[in-house]
Amino acid sequence: MKKVKNSARLPSPSLLFFEDAIRANIDMAIKIAGSAGRLRPHVKTHKTAELAAMSMARGILKFKCATIAEAEMLARAQAPDILLSYTLVGRNAERLVELALKYPHAKFSTLADNLEATRFLNTLAENAKLKLGVFLDLDVGQHRTGIAPGPEAEALYDYICGAPGLYAGGLHCYDGHNHQETLVERQAAADVCYGIAASFREKLLKSGLPVPEVAMGGTPTFPCYAPRQDLTLSPGTCFLHDYSYASSFPDLKFEYAAAILARVVSRNTALGTFTIDLGYKGISADPKGPRGFLPDYESSVAVLQNEEHWVFTAPKKGLPAIGEEVYVIPTHICPTVALYERAHIVDKDGVCFTEWKIASRDRSIGI
Repeated sequence: MKKVKNSARLPSPSLLFFEDAIRANIDMAIKIAGSAGRLRPHVKTHKTAELAAMSMARGILKFKCATIAEAEMLARAQAPDILLSYTLVGRNAERLVELALKYPHAKFSTLADNLEATRFLNTLAENAKLKLGVFLDLDVGQHRTGIAPGPEAEALYDYICGAPGLYAGGLHCYDGHNHQETLVERQAAADVCYGIAASFREKLLKSGLPVPEVAMGGTPTFPCYAPRQDLTLSPGTCFLHDYSYASSFPDLKFEYAAAILARVVSRNTALGTFTIDLGYKGISADPKGPRGFLPDYESSVAVLQNEEHWVFTAPKKGLPAIGEEVYVIPTHICPTVALYERAHIVDKDGVCFTEWKIASRDRSIGI
């Protein structure tokens, strides 16, 4: 982990982004995909216009997001193709229409897995004289959202194709349940998911319905789908990477591009513990288990964490000094980023030279 040369100016805890590692991760994702045009990365991990701009500079022009705020952040960054990968209901469906009217340069699309919400969206779009893209959210095994392949799904897709305010974007097939640690097992699971999607797509095509795109694969599985040229790939976490994916999927050759700078605020020589100023208000509390990895204190074990404190056993080299800096790699980077208003950006020489606003951490920007 690169140390920040001018870290004394930073408060703690501080979220750090390492610019050269981000660039390397973008390039690695493109290399795995085979081309920038095959990627539709998810921005929920970083939530920043600057990283989206870095991606576009490398030729990535399609993006995926989960909230209206993330979609607006991308639109403000001049992204031309934005898939809001969430079924929108109520006010959020209205907000998508408002977003499309405000940013006409961008092609907006969303997901559908039920007729009720899709009809509502069509009415809104038709009244606004818009054509919104809709991807059918096909359940390939996670069972979180999505519609199972079958007659009901075919009828819903047919409705999308014929609705005056909508057009068919294709299929969205998220396989977030695939977290097999070995690549062989993950590949086998991904092949099953691809079989489900490919079979359903073939039925749609035989019925004369267009299927412009099939988006599959988060960070753990997108390399499994990369050889299949008929797919768009949508990783997200890999652009920053985190301890969970690094430890669970060693085949993913991405770099740590984010960390948290904390400092030692207390030490207990009798108990052999030290405390840093990074509580669970500064790092994601999920998943179960260690919430972060301390590269310089690998032998330390977390024993207690509260809102603004985190207590560890002493490392083999002895208790650190009061005020000593501690770098933490979050176990889950996506919700960790959302806890910070800004990221401090570190260049290739280890100098923190600017800040990026975590623009879409809020649920609303302008819409």
